[in-house]
Amino acid sequence: MIASVGFKEIIDFVKGKFGANVNISKASDRALNIGYKLPIIPEIVVKISIQEVGNDRISLSYECNTGLSLILSGVVSLLNKEIPDAVRVDTEQRSVQILPKRIKGLDKALEYLKLTDINIDDDAIRVIVTAV
Repeated sequence: MIASVGFKEIIDFVKGKFGANVNISKASDRALNIGYKLPIIPEIVVKISIQEVGNDRISLSYECNTGLSLILSGVVSLLNKEIPDAVRVDTEQRSVQILPKRIKGLDKALEYLKLTDINIDDDAIRVIVTAV
């Protein structure tokens, strides 16, 4: 089974929830670029790559310039208590671990489904699952 979330849907959600205008584009089958434009500076872009996918862990890495990396480190430190238990951010390694079984609602679904892969298409993120 394939679940798909379109870039437009994500962009609209982020705009509605946070008031931020982001751009999302495919970098490769395993990576996407997320850009954010502030009025007075050039667009800030972070490349997020999928490293590993499974029910126990989704491992991501991110690439950005040094200045943005320092800003992200500060933000993660400030908001550490706000980051859900199911998400672990390591700013030194520029990695993010998502623990799907710790996400309320998803934990129950994973009793019946196995997360097998996540792919990036031209206009969407595709999550592939199989029945167990």
